[in-house]
Parts: sequence; structure tokens; C-alpha cells
Amino acid sequence: MIPDAIRWRLRRLAVMTPIEIGTRSIRWVRDRIRCALWAAGALPSNYDPDDPRNRRVFNATEREVAWDRGGFLLASPLPEIRGIDHDASDSCVRVADAVLRGWCPLFALASVRILEADDWNRDPLGKGEWPRGFAPLINHRDAARGGARFVWELNRLPQLAILGRAYCETGERRFALGVADLLRGWLDANPPETGIAWQSPLELAIRMIAILHAADLIAGSGAITEAFGRELGVCAAHHGAAIARSLSRGSSANNHTIGEAAGLIVLGACLPNLRAAQSWIAQGTRTLRRELSRQFARDGSGREQAPHYQAFATGFVLQALLAFQRSARPVPAFLEEHLRSSTRFLVELVVDGNTAIEPGDSDDGTIHGLGGPPQRLLAETAQVAALASGCSEILPHALRAQVFQSTRWFLNPIRRLHNSREFRGSSISPGAGWIVFRGGSPRRTLFFDAGPHGLAPLDAHAHADALSVSFHAGEDEVIVDPGTYRYHSGGVWRDRFRSTAAHATIEIDGEDQSRIAGPFLWRSRARARITECHLGGNLELVSAEHNGYERLSDPVRHRRRVLHLGAGRFIIHDIIDCEGEHDLRFSLPLPPGTTLVHDHNIVPAEGLAVFAAVPSGARVDLLFGASFPARLLVDGGWVSRRFGERESAPLLRVTGRIEGPAQLFTYLAGAAAGEEVGDLAFHGAWAPVLRRDGSRAPLCVGLRIDDPSGTRWTALAPPGAPSRCRELGPLRFSGQAASLLEPRDGGRATIESLGSGATQLGAVSVEESEGAGHWRS
Repeated sequence: MIPDAIRWRLRRLAVMTPIEIGTRSIRWVRDRIRCALWAAGALPSNYDPDDPRNRRVFNATEREVAWDRGGFLLASPLPEIRGIDHDASDSCVRVADAVLRGWCPLFALASVRILEADDWNRDPLGKGEWPRGFAPLINHRDAARGGARFVWELNRLPQLAILGRAYCETGERRFALGVADLLRGWLDANPPETGIAWQSPLELAIRMIAILHAADLIAGSGAITEAFGRELGVCAAHHGAAIARSLSRGSSANNHTIGEAAGLIVLGACLPNLRAAQSWIAQGTRTLRRELSRQFARDGSGREQAPHYQAFATGFVLQALLAFQRSARPVPAFLEEHLRSSTRFLVELVVDGNTAIEPGDSDDGTIHGLGGPPQRLLAETAQVAALASGCSEILPHALRAQVFQSTRWFLNPIRRLHNSREFRGSSISPGAGWIVFRGGSPRRTLFFDAGPHGLAPLDAHAHADALSVSFHAGEDEVIVDPGTYRYHSGGVWRDRFRSTAAHATIEIDGEDQSRIAGPFLWRSRARARITECHLGGNLELVSAEHNGYERLSDPVRHRRRVLHLGAGRFIIHDIIDCEGEHDLRFSLPLPPGTTLVHDHNIVPAEGLAVFAAVPSGARVDLLFGASFPARLLVDGGWVSRRFGERESAPLLRVTGRIEGPAQLFTYLAGAAAGEEVGDLAFHGAWAPVLRRDGSRAPLCVGLRIDDPSGTRWTALAPPGAPSRCRELGPLRFSGQAASLLEPRDGGRATIESLGSGATQLGAVSVEESEGAGHWRS
């Protein structure tokens, strides 16, 4: 039997080109030669500018770097922190006092203490310690030593921003001196190219950006002396050289490469006194131009299919742009173009308030500690990127109502944002294959993922979630994306959180749509595509399919159609094409603390109603129906709202054994917290759609809902069917979909149709069009 480690290496080699294999082989030899030199003491082992091994890092004419002057990346003058957020500034000072006592905040888990040199190499969760060997040869995938991502977070030095902000708030020099002491401690504990802190070039870029931000925050305090500034210059030179030597390339080129390239630009533009500054700018600009073109689609969407990492990468582009501006260098046009296109995409994922839709991986990582919580990363990135690139007009109301802290730190002073009242309708991002349905007030938002699996060839941050949905009522997520939890240290949990069973889509025979081959690797990938899209009318319809289960001995194709009836009401129609028998499971992950109410567990022909309410008061009513014997189960699921933590949460599932083609129907109606509505789905039933001759029309969906406004009849025709007349109760329609509302107060009935026309049986006349038809008496 092949050991797991060898099997993983074989699969990893399978996605590499011959050129990449050759390049990696050369790097492998180079790193081992450098390791021998490192062990022999021939490579720099400190940051002393007078050490002969460090003398060539500065330009021959000028060796000084004016660290105490600042002006590297942040706004000049800096904003008045009391004018940003009183609560945030008070909290910052309290946390800064803890930092002076040795504490470092770590995600949402806890704070850890850094009291001695070895603490920089220990897993903060207490699982192991990383060796202090030659960094390029350290295996960061070694889960036995703990999670490298947690140790890297410590070495990103998040405390620097906290101390710097506290200095700006209070003017107390002890916080500025704390910055210098923290940097001194880190330099002493982490010689060049030694230990896990030096293993990843992306981490080097983030750390140097943090140091430059800190220097801006404490500028003029005198905490960074001239002598210490020279040592920091040597440190920066070694960071830049290590990044330039080890840029992520080939199959590993993803958001890491963007961050590393931006890091080279920042170092070169902010520290022109370093000998390699100009070459770093040239290399970084060239690499960044290439990778932005490769990793982003024309609509601004990131090909990694992970919005957190898109915001992360776009944040690096912003730092590069600021570095050019602050150093009075011409800004390459492609940087501003990227910020504009990426912002247009990101704002479509921001729902009411500052909450955002975030499928795919997320590790809560940020480039700086100058913003709000990680959950606000998309909103903050969109706002500051829009303003920095001169396209603030594309920001929605939620991002105009306030100016975020990070925007002030980078762009202060800025003009006041105009508080618009523009309406945002449903939207599609063709490159991502993502559809965002919007409607109602408060806004109800349904996200439908019908896009590619991820960024080839690794698809490292993708999940097996083709055709999944999530749902927000106001700011509250009611049907959730499960999140990420952990990476290498997650073990089986890493696979569980990105499995098909954890997402709001359909699983066949207990198999994932895309088969997992490692923490960031896949054996096979589901290919999803949108087959029809009608957005902008009273009825909206999107259909999509994927081929992930066509690999089974009896191939299965999953098709999903989402019909938006407006104001947070949807019909989700799943069609399973196959010939043999299969186990089917449809999951709906819900937030922790959700209350569920339903009458029984068998799904009858007329449907089974379920009421779900989240702790905030937002709710969703569901009506399930199936063409096969189906049961409703409530399992124990898991949700990860922050990297490194998980919470138990209910997982609603419809299961059954199908024999040949099958259909599943779901009516979904949501209400925001505090919204007064009736039972949105409890008084409804699925009903057959009939042909003119009275026979049942196959693959058609018929639904009758009695809600406080009246009785609504909705019909959905099969995909790709010719336009022919069909009937549902008092509704006659041709085309793709139609909806008839008979008001309870006896007022005028209204009718809407999609693709052709519809009438109410017995009506005098009807207005028909390709978009919508309205009945008139």
C-alpha cells in the first residue's frame, strides 16, 4: 500500500507542468546549497549593518533609512483617532496595555504570551514546536507540530498596529517604545532565514507591511533610533531578497504570488536606499501585472472562488498603489483598473449592513490591523479601493453610510461620502458563475453558486459546493455557508467543512461532487455551468447544472433552477437525471441556536412545511416536496464563523432513495428580524401542472401558497421546453414561469409571467409580453 505522503506527492506532481518540475528541481538544489552555507555561517545570521555579510544591502551612496520620519504607506497627516470611533479607540488602548505585558491577540481563539525567543516558534494552541532550522527546508505541512497558520499569525506582528494606534490615541510614548521593544525582541529571536517565520514569502511581505505601518503610526516619537533604523533596514533587505528568490510560481501561484509581488513593490518604493530596491519594483510590477490578469476574470471576480482571498489580494494591490503614490512614483494604470473592477464585484457580495457573502475558504487573514473584524474585510476593502481608484460612485448605500477606520488610516483626509438611495437589484457575475438575488425591504438576499470549482490547477481554496445556496434576511444569514475551520492542522475537519454534505446542495450516494485529495488538492472537479438566466423582471429565473456525479457507474447529472418571486420568496427546483438507484441527500446548514418547528418527518405529496428561526429573530419558512419517498432529518452539523473555531449547529436534510430520474421542490420564504409576517409556507401545497388534455405535465412545478396577502399560484415549466399552454388551478400560462396572486381582500388579481404570457381562467383580457403580463378586468 502506498503511504499517504507518497500518494500526495504523486498527485501533486500530476498537476505540474514539465517546466514547473524543472524549476522546482533547480530551487530544491539551490536551497540545499544555501542550507549548507547557512550551517557553515557563510550567510547572514543577524541584522548588524556593520557585519561584513550585511554591508552590501544598502546603496553605496546612502545607508540611512529615515524610519522615524514615517510617510511610508499611511495617510499624512494621520486621522484623529478620536474622530474615528470612540469605542474602538478605548478598546485599542486596553488591548495595547495587555500587549505591553507580552500578550498577542490570535484570531478569535484567545491571546497568547510572547515572553521568550522560543515562543515565536511554538504552536499557540500547545500542540508542538517548529524547528529553528533553515527556513526553506521546513515542512510547513507537518501537522504533528501544530498549525503553521497560527504560528505565522504571531509572526505577522499584529501587536504593532495595536500599539501604534494606542500611541496615536494617547500620545503616550510608552506605546511607541513598545513598538520598538517588540521589533527588537522579534529580530533577536528570528535571525535571517531561520525558523518557521521565514518559511513563507507571503508572510515576509505581510510582516514588512506591518512594520512600515507601525513606523508611520509612531513617526516623530523617537522610539526608532537611527542605529535601530539601520538594523530594520538590514531586516527589510533580507525580507525582500528572500521574497524575490522564492516567489510562488506554477501550480502554487495564487493570492500568495499577488501578495509577494506587492510586497516587493512596497519594499522597493518605500525603502529606495536598499541596493535591490529598483529591481524589486520591476520584478514586483511585472509579476503583479501577469498574476492579476491570470487570477481575475473580466468582471472583476477572483478565479479562486473565495471572496475572502479576493479581498485579501485586492488589499495587497492597494498597498502597492499607495507605495507608488507616497514615493511620488507614477502609478501603473493596471493597479487602478484592478481596484475598480474588483470593487464592482465585491460590492455585489455585501448584503444589508456590512455583512458579506463569503463562500469558499477563509482564514480570517488580513494585511494590516487597521480595520474592523475579519467579517468586515470585504466591505472595508471595497470602500477604500473604490476611493483610492476614483470610483466611489459604485459603492452601495451600506458602504456610503459610514467611513471605515481603514479608509481613514490610508486616505485621510477624504471627502464626505454621498449617502445615496439607489436600488440594487439582482446581479450575476459571469466569470464567477455567481448569482445574487435581491428583493424586499428589509432586503432578502439569496446567493446561488453555479461557477467554476476554483483556480486551476490546484483549486486550493475551493469547496465541493456546486449549485449551493445561502440566504440572508436583512443582515442575518439564515441558510449558511459552513466556513473553513482550519487548514493543515484541521485533519478530517478540513475535509468535512469543504464537503458537499456540509453545503446547501445535493449529495449523491454519500460522495462529494469534487473528490478531495489533500488539504489543498483535488482528485476530480465538478464542472458547473449556467444554462439560462433571466434577471431584472418581476419573476427572475436562473438554471444551472454540474457534472460532478457523471463519474459514477450510473452517471448522474444534477440540475438546479432558482425562481425568484420577489420579496425574499423562492422556488428551488432540483432535477436529478439518472437511470439506476441512488441515495439522495439535500442539506440546508443553519446557524447555531436555530429553532426548528415541523409537524412530521415524512414528506407527503402536498409538501412538508418547516419553520426555522435564528436567535436574532430572522426566520425562514420552507415547504419541501419530492417525486420520490423522502424523509426530513435534523442532524448535528457544524459552522465555523472564525478561523480556528467551530460551533455545533442544526443541519436540515431531505433524504431518500431514488430509482431513476427524480425531482425535489423547495419553497423558501424569509423574513428579517422584527418583521411582522404570517406563516409564509405553512398554508401551502405542491400541486400538479396540467396540459390542456388534463394529463400531468412532466418536470413542471406547481405551488399554491395562502399567505396574509391572499392566494398565490406559481408554475414553473421544465427547462428547455417549447412554449405550450398549461394550467395550474386558475392559472393558465405558456413559457417558462408564471405567478398569479388572488388578493384576500377581493381586490384586483395580478399576474406575472416569464418568457411568454399567462392568463387567469375566466379573465376578460390579459397583457402579454416577453417579460411580464398583468391581468386587467
